[in-house]
Amino acid sequence: MTCIVFNKTGKLLDGFHFFYNQKEIEIVRKYCYLGIIFNAAGTFGDAVERLTDQARKALFKLQQKHLQNHVLTALKLFDVLIVPILSYCFEVWGPYYCKNLNVDNIFQSGDKYPGEKLHTKFCRYYLLGVHRKSCNGAVRAELGRRPLLLDLIVRTGKYWLTLCGPTPGSATIVNCAYSDLLRGATSSSKTRNWSGLIKHIWAECELSGVWENQGTKYKHKTICLLKSALYQIYDKSWWAQINSEDSKLRTYKTFKSSPFLENYILEFPMHARKEFTKLRISSHQLQIELGRYTRPRKTPVESRICKVCKGQAVETEEHFVMSCTLYSKPRKTFFAVLDSFTSFKTLSSAEQFIFVMSCLDGDTEIGRHVIAYINDCIELRQHTLSLSHL
Repeated sequence: MTCIVFNKTGKLLDGFHFFYNQKEIEIVRKYCYLGIIFNAAGTFGDAVERLTDQARKALFKLQQKHLQNHVLTALKLFDVLIVPILSYCFEVWGPYYCKNLNVDNIFQSGDKYPGEKLHTKFCRYYLLGVHRKSCNGAVRAELGRRPLLLDLIVRTGKYWLTLCGPTPGSATIVNCAYSDLLRGATSSSKTRNWSGLIKHIWAECELSGVWENQGTKYKHKTICLLKSALYQIYDKSWWAQINSEDSKLRTYKTFKSSPFLENYILEFPMHARKEFTKLRISSHQLQIELGRYTRPRKTPVESRICKVCKGQAVETEEHFVMSCTLYSKPRKTFFAVLDSFTSFKTLSSAEQFIFVMSCLDGDTEIGRHVIAYINDCIELRQHTLSLSHL
């Protein structure tokens, strides 16, 4: 038999002795109960770490199924097999990860949630095949994903609504505990117990009325409003993030305005689409990207010159696709194909670039030609650079 003496330090305190049936009870620093680790500090860090470790093992098993070319199936299995492990009892410990959540930092808060690292890793390496320096926001947006934290907050809101509408006359332990927390939250605006954190979430979503009324009879509609509010807040934050001055997604923002699953990811196997994905989200080996990581100082943008053509142009994604002389021959063939069944030649150069990078809003036939062209150019570039190093 064991017990925990809760204290702010989280350490084992001397001077405490407890007995049951004349036998001393062992005092421990942490204890696992119903799958959740409780520690002496009263925090859930150990519990979340254990859940993340369990989810990582389950994800390893899932990745052995080789579903990279079946993206919808892979995402569905992640949601039904991995997320439940990551978010076990989130309704209890999750709000403590939302205490600093607001409309200005929801993007960063989503990334800081412990389970998000596993989610993003699954999307980045397993489904898209891009490297670790690729932007989290772009990785999720290509797959139409948002941080797990958003849907888990919605789940917590749904749980809170059930606490606010107990059966008349009921006095369960959970209801009594919530009543105590509620008194603490209403007595002081600075209180950040579980109830106070729930109040904070509703307020940030501009749904304070739900909190003030302590629930609503329109639960389903209210939950839909909460989800919609969180998604809108995140999408605005996502857009602001990719438009920031130091963002590497200067090109991505020209053809991607919201997170949604791209059709080319569904239509083509990963080995074929991988280079196109890298080009879209600036996770490639062009000089515009490599120059970000030169040391001791990163190379100025205007000095990131293309090394495979005779011009002195900066090697951007647009230069690579539209004007680099090394790819003149495959580009001429590619443009001729597009001209044969679209109005491609009537567009300006900037419009043609967006046409190519968006595959005309996901057209499968155009996507097939675009991916073939990009792969040919990447292969030609690698071959040319390898010869220059001989």
